[in-house]
Formats: sequence, C-alpha cells, structure tokens
Amino acid sequence: MSLEKFELEITGPRTAYLKLPTHPGVLKGARSIPLVNLLGAYQGPYVVFDFDQQGVLVGIEIVGEDEEEPEV
Repeated sequence: MSLEKFELEITGPRTAYLKLPTHPGVLKGARSIPLVNLLGAYQGPYVVFDFDQQGVLVGIEIVGEDEEEPEV
C-alpha cells in the first residue's frame, strides 16, 4: 500500500484541485479532459481530469456551478 496521500487545494470560494498520489508536483505537457467532453449532456460542477504525459490521472479540478468555467 502506498503511503502517499491525496492533497486537496482550495483554489477559490467554490473551486478546488485534488492532487492524486501520482501528481508529480509540477505538470509539464499534461493533458486536460473536461468531464462534459466524456459524457456530453452533463449537468453539475465543471470537472476537469488532468493526465501526465504517460496518460496517468494525476489531478482533478472542480469548479462550482456559479463560478466561471476556465478556458480549456
């Protein structure tokens, strides 16, 4: 079992970023995929999955419904 931990960073009043134990600390060449791109007709907070260059999920950004969606 890994001793690494999840790290939740509150980035705004209704936004947060969850760093998974696989997060390298600094993302270079990451690929970001919004949840709406995967599901289509999704309703809820704006959610983005971040993957490293090898395709490993390293983080999840969550933006509350009343916050402005970031440009992707």
